[in-house]
Amino acid sequence: MSDLLSLGSSAIGVYKQALATVSNNIANVNSDGYSRQVVAINQNQPVQAGTAFLGTGARVVAVERQFDSFVENQLRVSTSDLAAQKPLVEYAGRILDRFASKDSALSGALDKFFSALGALGADASSLALREIALSDAALLADRFGALDSFLTSQSEASETDLSNTVSEINALAAELGGVNLKLGRKDALSKQAPGLLDERDRLLRELAEKVRLEVTEAPSGVVTVRLGASAGAGALVAGAEVRTLGLQIDPLAEDRIAFFLEPAQPSQGRRVLSGLGGGTLGGLVTFREQVLQPTRATLDSLAQGLGDEVNRVHRGGMGLDGSTGRDLFALKPDYRLAGLDGERGFTLETSLAGGDATVVSSFELRFNPLSSRWAAHVPGAPGEATRVIPADDAGLITLDGTVLRVGGTPSGAETLKVEGRRGGAGEVVLLLARAEHLAGADPLRLRGAELNGSSVQGTVSYAPAPPLGSGPGTLSTVLVNNPAPASGRAFSSPDGTLFAVPAGSEGTELVLSGATDGATDLRVFTREGILLSGPPLSAAEQESLITGDQGFAPRASYRALAADETYRDLTVNRGVFADLGAQGGATLSGDRPLSLEAAGGISAAVRSALEGGALSLNGVALSGAIAVDGRGVASAASVAAWLAGQDALTAAGITATAETALSFTNLDFSDHAGLTLNGVTIVNASGSTPVSNLSGLVDAINAQSGATGVMARAGLAGELILRNAEGREGESILIGAQAPLASDDNILGTATGAYGGQLTLTGPAAFALTLSAGGTPATLSALGFDTRVRLGGVQRDDLLVSLSGAETVTVAARYEAPAFDALTSLREEALAVRFEGGGATYVIEEVSSGTELARGNYLPGASIRYGGAVLAFQGQPAGGDVFFLEDNALGVDDNRNVQRLAALASDGIEALGRKSAGDYYASLASRLGTLSRQAVIGEQALEVVKAQAEEAKDRVSGVSLDEEAADLIRYQQAYQAAAKIIQTSQDLFDAVLAI
Repeated sequence: MSDLLSLGSSAIGVYKQALATVSNNIANVNSDGYSRQVVAINQNQPVQAGTAFLGTGARVVAVERQFDSFVENQLRVSTSDLAAQKPLVEYAGRILDRFASKDSALSGALDKFFSALGALGADASSLALREIALSDAALLADRFGALDSFLTSQSEASETDLSNTVSEINALAAELGGVNLKLGRKDALSKQAPGLLDERDRLLRELAEKVRLEVTEAPSGVVTVRLGASAGAGALVAGAEVRTLGLQIDPLAEDRIAFFLEPAQPSQGRRVLSGLGGGTLGGLVTFREQVLQPTRATLDSLAQGLGDEVNRVHRGGMGLDGSTGRDLFALKPDYRLAGLDGERGFTLETSLAGGDATVVSSFELRFNPLSSRWAAHVPGAPGEATRVIPADDAGLITLDGTVLRVGGTPSGAETLKVEGRRGGAGEVVLLLARAEHLAGADPLRLRGAELNGSSVQGTVSYAPAPPLGSGPGTLSTVLVNNPAPASGRAFSSPDGTLFAVPAGSEGTELVLSGATDGATDLRVFTREGILLSGPPLSAAEQESLITGDQGFAPRASYRALAADETYRDLTVNRGVFADLGAQGGATLSGDRPLSLEAAGGISAAVRSALEGGALSLNGVALSGAIAVDGRGVASAASVAAWLAGQDALTAAGITATAETALSFTNLDFSDHAGLTLNGVTIVNASGSTPVSNLSGLVDAINAQSGATGVMARAGLAGELILRNAEGREGESILIGAQAPLASDDNILGTATGAYGGQLTLTGPAAFALTLSAGGTPATLSALGFDTRVRLGGVQRDDLLVSLSGAETVTVAARYEAPAFDALTSLREEALAVRFEGGGATYVIEEVSSGTELARGNYLPGASIRYGGAVLAFQGQPAGGDVFFLEDNALGVDDNRNVQRLAALASDGIEALGRKSAGDYYASLASRLGTLSRQAVIGEQALEVVKAQAEEAKDRVSGVSLDEEAADLIRYQQAYQAAAKIIQTSQDLFDAVLAI
């Protein structure tokens, strides 16, 4: 009876628990994250009765959670992917609505701007139409700024969402760490409370909604959660240890976002995360990288490209006041506080000081507590000092055209780092304030002569001359600004064009060193092929040098300037120059001693050239015989005497002297070292009275000075100094060793041979010793001078410099930065375009001087370019036709330039990929529409995926009321049957008692 009672009692307990579990399932049918629970029922251990085993009832082993880890992971992934789409849909939709709206889009402002220009083209002198055009230009600038401000607001909103999402992730991670702590108290998953595991999985799903997770589960149910692809960065949650997710956004680049984990221990340091994606966090990052930043970059490119092109055309036009060169728009430099400086409570405001602002890429703002002022510290170029620009009394710093004001209260000495870049859409500023400054007319006109034989009409437009060809660089990029030969570069004739001297350059001086061959010289050309200085080109040289790759203009025609011909106001002087010193007077000293032949004098060729007029003093040729010394050689003394006897020098009050001064430090007092000076033996090698010290050597030399003409003395540093004796200044000194010993074996420790003197010319005023007919740099080099090529006067053209000859020489330079306006130059000097040879050839001349500037073959229908002027003719001019290119000062009704501005509405712009501004903006709006539509489609598709994942989870873990009702009936019947067993046991027991 007791066994029957025991069986019934255990069954009652089992099914009571089963009914409670089913009831709990029914009660939690709508509880978020609840997983259906079932009781696991096992039979008790049977007992043996004789040969039989009798059952002892059942027991509840566990209340189990219906759970599938794979299904749960799929739900987390789908949740994360869907959540990533929502920011894209929301933010991309906002931007699309703003950029495509009829009232706020840029397309309407572009249409109004170009329409106003088109209307002005019908009456270019109308002030009313000009005011409308300026008003619509201001609207266009404002619309750029409004769109940029809207993007900034979306950037700030997404930053806030990013910060909030990171905070939510950290809060959920902290909760998960607490759950892990509780789970860690037991060693097996089967021992854990189902509700605690449900809480863990709910937190993981909520985390997955914020960011994609990598979850690892321990046997106890404790989870480790990692983010991103940085395996070495550590875990966000590892057991009960929770680390904080950090966020840093680069204020200078919206697509640069850094995530990191704060260290669990201070000594560990931050761990930077990479590859974060999924969830709201990933969606926000994707929005900033794929929508916000590209949209801003495209809008900035449009502002820059359109502004540059409008300004290019506008600068080439003329306002009603005759002014040119004005920009219509400006892009204010974009300066921002770098790094964490923007988070220290300081702000930076900027405005334009004028129309021409230069961007400084990186500098510092420093606050001086003593003066209570900020100052900009701008690093100089290599070798230059840092520029310091202090604020004025109003606290404003004017830096290269931009005015800066620092906001915030410094607590002491402060340093802020500033990064600068070219302004974009948010920095577009309308520069013109007066309607008459709008450049509607062309500043140039092309007028046909009244006696032209044809009726052909010509037109002219202005476009800056194309850049130099791929061959030469400009002077400042090839040579440093230092005329010392040590600062120069080595060149040889095969190098082609060495460099270009840009138009407008002033004070340019080229220094040629090392020329010994008479064929070596510098050639100076115009871009049109006119040789201004230097030896003429052979036919082969013309073919190889006068090309576009060498910097020459297309269809350049070679011509050498005649000896008596000048080129405009430009002068090219070759020689050496004595400028006035600070104390008055001018002195010209040789760069080195004369170059002598073995006998001790200059070569016969140099002597002949000098006597034949190779040099001129202030334009007066020097000639006459050069006397030789007692040894029959022409030394520095001979040349100085020749110069001193020239009438040109006497008239200018110039004196010429020569001096030979030699210094020796490596003296050799060994027995085998002898010495001869000018053929006279001073010291015998291995002689009976050898010289053993400097003092003895000085005495020995001075003892023979009457025969040698050489005096010696000891220098302060222990060196030996040799000079000519009085009356023999400038004579060459022949140094030798005692024969028949080795030629270089002399006591001075130097090479044997002839050592020349150094020329010096001194006068009361500046003077020049220049090369004349037959003179070459080798002539000056033989006299100890490097050849200088000076460019003087007004340089209205780019000049190209090349080298003749076969030897390698050094070229150095001194120059000033050019400041030249080619359009102003064209307006200042009228040009004539004359057609020859039946109209097949054109010649461009300067009207005032008659200088021929360019010559070329004319192809009907082709344009002629010179100095930025583009000439076009409607038909074939006849031979003898002349057209005058001149200033259009009276052409206020001229509408040619405003028509070019209006044509930009449809013209392709190079910087915009040859698209018009309207088409470029339409492409931007279309891209935004595509991105927004893709985001919506992606969201819809992922909603289906998530619904399928939720359905799969519900099939495993969800509570079905129908299933629970069936279980309730089944367990209720089992409970009633168990109760009947107990009742039967009681009845049997009562029956036994009644017997």
